[in-house]
Amino acid sequence: MRHANIKFSGLILILMGVLMLAPLGCASAPKGDDIRVYLNPKRATDPGEVERFGQVLKELRQRNETVEKSPEWLREAYGSVKIKLLNDIPREEFAGYGKYLKKNAAYIIVHPAYYAFFENDVILSSEKDKTVFPEKNIVERLYDRLSFFDLNFKIMQEQERLLRDFLEVMSAEKRLIIVVLPLDYEGHLSYGRIPGLDEYARYINEVTNESESVIYVKSSDWNLGYLTEENLGLLSDFLREIGARHILLGGGYIGRCLENFYMSITGSFGTNEVYVLPEIAAVSPRDLSDAWTGGLLTGEGRIDFKTAARNLKKPNAYGIQRIMPNVGRLSIYDFYPRTPKNKP
Repeated sequence: MRHANIKFSGLILILMGVLMLAPLGCASAPKGDDIRVYLNPKRATDPGEVERFGQVLKELRQRNETVEKSPEWLREAYGSVKIKLLNDIPREEFAGYGKYLKKNAAYIIVHPAYYAFFENDVILSSEKDKTVFPEKNIVERLYDRLSFFDLNFKIMQEQERLLRDFLEVMSAEKRLIIVVLPLDYEGHLSYGRIPGLDEYARYINEVTNESESVIYVKSSDWNLGYLTEENLGLLSDFLREIGARHILLGGGYIGRCLENFYMSITGSFGTNEVYVLPEIAAVSPRDLSDAWTGGLLTGEGRIDFKTAARNLKKPNAYGIQRIMPNVGRLSIYDFYPRTPKNKP
């Protein structure tokens, strides 16, 4: 196994969520509507870059509160996924996507929000009255549920939050992201199919901001992360054409769909520059045994990234992982706020 700590230059550090979880015990799930930003003063040395990113966040928040709340936008968002399907992009246009690479790195997210839409056992179904659209998407409704003493559910909430905010900010920053969506997902949503109210499509459209830097490809099945031979060849051609040298993976689940995809892409692309990012790699609730979850949550109910990375580098991680992947780190990001040591 090759271990790597991928360091990309950058100034922005994402702060996830509006409220932090209270100390473990009978804490409620934090509200997850907003995205806040924390700039590490050791990195934020260019005032122009700080100002630029502040403007990006301002525009992102404005979009979330205006465009994505309008009935007109919601009607379209609930209809279908709006980002481009890789199969529909002419090959002569592949090279143009190279402009969205940062440090020659492409992010690939496998089955985003799988828990919320395909495994969540709590009914979060939409109203069937299509003239009134839900104010929040299903993942945000998941944040609003009380956690109480269910530590595993806290982990699932935090994993969903981390990936949601990562996608929001990176798509707004116009970074190259490839999303692997479950094949024929409409027939396997845990809340059932509701014609005209495709909650998964709404979620994907919201978190990607319909950005031209985000595209998607379909997995070979709704509950597998493998790609068909045709799609794998197409994706490999695309990555080579745009000059991607680092493939950075997130999504879910570790040892399951994420590992399926890792095996597919490394079989075609090689293993040297393919990494799983523990900050945005999700564990299945079925694999959250006490043997592996110890230390995964901090006392404040946050994911401990050092523990998450350490787990990934152990044999048979979470009792399900067959191979130990290369492990990278999102070193330019700080997903939670830091309290100054001298603060009273």
